Amino acid sequence: MPRLILLLAILFIPSFCALAQTARTEQPGQVTVTSPSGEIRAQLSLDAKTGNLKYSIERDGKRLIGPSSFDVRLGDAGSIAAGASIQNVTEREIDQSSDLLWGKSSRLRDHYRTATIRLTNKSGIHCDIELRAYDDGVALRYGFPEQELLREFVIEGESTEFRLAGNPNILFMTLDHFKTSHEATYERKAFSELPENKLMAVPLLAVWNDGSAAAITEARLRDFAGMYLEKKPSPEWRGSVLQTRLAPMPEKDNTVVAARAPHWSPWRVVLVADHAGKLLESNLLLCLNEAPEGDFSWLRPGKTTWPWWNGTIEHGPPSTPELNFAIHKHYIDFCAEHGIAYHAISSVAEDRPWYVQRDPGFAWPHADTDILKARPDIDLPRILDYAATKGVGIRLWVNWKPLADHLDEAFATYERWGIKGLMVDFMDRDDQEMVQWQERVLRAAARHKLHIQFHGSYKPTGEQRTFP
Repeated sequence: MPRLILLLAILFIPSFCALAQTARTEQPGQVTVTSPSGEIRAQLSLDAKTGNLKYSIERDGKRLIGPSSFDVRLGDAGSIAAGASIQNVTEREIDQSSDLLWGKSSRLRDHYRTATIRLTNKSGIHCDIELRAYDDGVALRYGFPEQELLREFVIEGESTEFRLAGNPNILFMTLDHFKTSHEATYERKAFSELPENKLMAVPLLAVWNDGSAAAITEARLRDFAGMYLEKKPSPEWRGSVLQTRLAPMPEKDNTVVAARAPHWSPWRVVLVADHAGKLLESNLLLCLNEAPEGDFSWLRPGKTTWPWWNGTIEHGPPSTPELNFAIHKHYIDFCAEHGIAYHAISSVAEDRPWYVQRDPGFAWPHADTDILKARPDIDLPRILDYAATKGVGIRLWVNWKPLADHLDEAFATYERWGIKGLMVDFMDRDDQEMVQWQERVLRAAARHKLHIQFHGSYKPTGEQRTFP
């Protein structure tokens, strides 16, 4: 037995060393990570004299993102880069695969090389930066480990830059403010022609003259503020740069994130491909999120009706239980005949939701709004019974605010009714508080076997892997 233990130890030592060796640096203060194929090269550098922390990205020797500043401003400790020094660097290569419960792929391969850099700034605050290189993109995030000098902290802002090389064409969406449904019009302009000091949503797509493309976005947005971009003038670059802005907390000046260490940011992601269409094949955002936990065997992915678009136009405003039942029976029969898994119910008329609410309107709930009671004139129990006989699941639309006031009670009620899922609407925010709340919704929905569609919400960041 001792010889067997010794043999196993010898076999495992080389593997462990390969995963935890100190990263090689080309020069002091510089760390380089290459993708498994060697095609993509990401570099992080710290100038100890100026306190400038920068990263850059190359693909096939071509610069995509020029040296771009990276910094975070803490409420009490200031810049994490100012006076910072690199304490240690570790690197790993990971290659693992797992099954996906639904999506464009049945298997997910997570293969990357990574370096984690421990910084200590002039105030003695420790900050970890992780830089990953995949064959289809680069991801960067920062985190604050548990430490005596930083237990609870506030982030006032982040100034991560994206200095796009050359003058690519940009597909982008501008927004007037952070409170948004992300339903504005996309435009296409050369980078040099982008409006300055104007909020832009992500993903943002860049396409160069040779057809190569990059998309800037974020992954694993959890307990943090959503990321936006602004084009800023940059004298040192002799042009302009895209700079990160984080959604501020409502009614809290100079606060975008309030947290307790340890705490990680989302990933800042640059997806790359030979042409823009190939970006659709990437599973990188899923790779940057954790695998699901728990039993999701109850999930039944499928198509759904959405008769709010055409129901009242086709049939006229429902006004009696019998007419309501007839309309929904029509859709349920259609679903059963054509293999459509779900039928959605949002309203009894063009201006009233399915639940009790005296005044018309969907965006603004009222004092008497009761999402635990269906309007009598929709005859919901009869609709549910009929749908069950046809093997068609029923989904409900609901405004987020009354749901937030009665989340667990509402989900327990809907599960008892036999509801299969919900469209949750009108959040129109991605500050830290709203991001936290939407995760609460997903966790509660998993407990009550309900699927969730967020509408009037922020972009997907790969969380559908963790919450299938």
